[in-house]
Amino acid sequence: LELGVNLIDTAPAYGEAEARLGKWVAAHRGEIVLVTKCGERHEGGVSAWDFSVKGLAASVEGSLRRLKTDHVDVVLLHSDGRDEERLDEAAEVLCKMKTSGKARAIGISAKTEEGVRRGAEQSDVVMAPFSTSDPALGPALEAAHRAGAGILGIKAAAQGRAADPAAAIAFAASRPFIDCVVVGTLNPAHLEAAVRSVEKAGLPK
Repeated sequence: LELGVNLIDTAPAYGEAEARLGKWVAAHRGEIVLVTKCGERHEGGVSAWDFSVKGLAASVEGSLRRLKTDHVDVVLLHSDGRDEERLDEAAEVLCKMKTSGKARAIGISAKTEEGVRRGAEQSDVVMAPFSTSDPALGPALEAAHRAGAGILGIKAAAQGRAADPAAAIAFAASRPFIDCVVVGTLNPAHLEAAVRSVEKAGLPK
């Protein structure tokens, strides 16, 4: 928050992340945009998938409990790569989460061009990889943005493999169709460097 970062992205698939964030979220709920996911969970060090209506609903309820809140700003379907099929399976429960007020917006963390397209048609937000080394989904994301979807760009620094991660993040943030770059890091200094690179480029993201 001190750096100006106000979007927090988490998921049941990220181990104990939601539980660790819960107390902090409760103290700062009005200051942040809170994003979580459903469809994938973390068990015994491996991913487990459940796209059933019951499983997705239970996943969101569990996230709300761990995050100590009665709603999240965005719930994303944590796709396993079969984006189109998974969206069809999840449409009912995602819509119920939105109409019930448990999620203000719904969407997909997509891996494919078709997933990005369908996500823009059927939901509010699309999350997908976009970087200098992996720009393949750029045209689909641009089209989704024109269609009115909010776009969250991930893996801008190629999961730490970019030669200059801060510059790579600034590049992704500079694309007009990327509304927010989601940065994952274990090192606060790296996060600060990323924020400063975006500020230096004069970008409001």
